[in-house]
Amino acid sequence: MGRSRSATLVLAYLMIHRNMTLVDAIRQVAKNRCVLPNRGFLKQLRELDQQLVQQRRQARHSEAAEKACEQAL
Repeated sequence: MGRSRSATLVLAYLMIHRNMTLVDAIRQVAKNRCVLPNRGFLKQLRELDQQLVQQRRQARHSEAAEKACEQAL
């Protein structure tokens, strides 16, 4: 019980709020519970992972640009 839908929600939470990748989130949850998201949920998690990686990359780039501007002043 709770191997697909519940696990998917926990994985998404870890990815969003703990800044984990999908692989890291699966490894973390699998230490304590059986994790088996169905194909549809796994596809959505992969899409979320890609979006989060892109957002984090953009945020790091913006922070670096801001620091460079501050140092130039």
